[in-house]
Amino acid sequence: VDPELFLLLFVPPILFADAWSLPRRDFVRTLRGVLLLALGLVALTVVAIGYLMHWLVPAMPLALAFTLGAIVSPTDAVATVATTSELPLPARVVQIVNAESLLNDASGLVAFKLAVAAAATGLFSSADLALQFLLLSGGGIAVGVVAEGLSRNLRRRLIRHEDPDPTVITLVTVLTPYVAYITAEW
Repeated sequence: VDPELFLLLFVPPILFADAWSLPRRDFVRTLRGVLLLALGLVALTVVAIGYLMHWLVPAMPLALAFTLGAIVSPTDAVATVATTSELPLPARVVQIVNAESLLNDASGLVAFKLAVAAAATGLFSSADLALQFLLLSGGGIAVGVVAEGLSRNLRRRLIRHEDPDPTVITLVTVLTPYVAYITAEW
């Protein structure tokens, strides 16, 4: 299966379903820690794994080693939610870990795409990659926040309507993750 098609078909609804179960106020309250983990820890993992692999296999180009680091950097959001629900952890830790796992997929994918582009073109600048990573990850997060806000307002308007059509409300709910994903990819 083409990876781009796989990502388009399965990642948006899976992440959306997990995000739906996370209370918004909990997410906002833990936002600082979540962003530090989702952006900072992913970037640190990519760099650490990249340099480690380059050190272990000196023939491996650094850009290729960073690609490997980007592959292993994000945690799986679905596995994280399932695991933390069974562990006796403080509620705040569970909220941070689950929220972070929703965002780190995006930053991991951005890191992967940047590393693959660097490996394919042979053009590699740590400063340029770091800046692109921050811009693209931040832009993706911003697109997600805007898409969620617009979708929420649209659903509220549809529900307040005199005779709300459940099919239209369901359609808006189902299309929201795809619109957000495609917009962020663009």
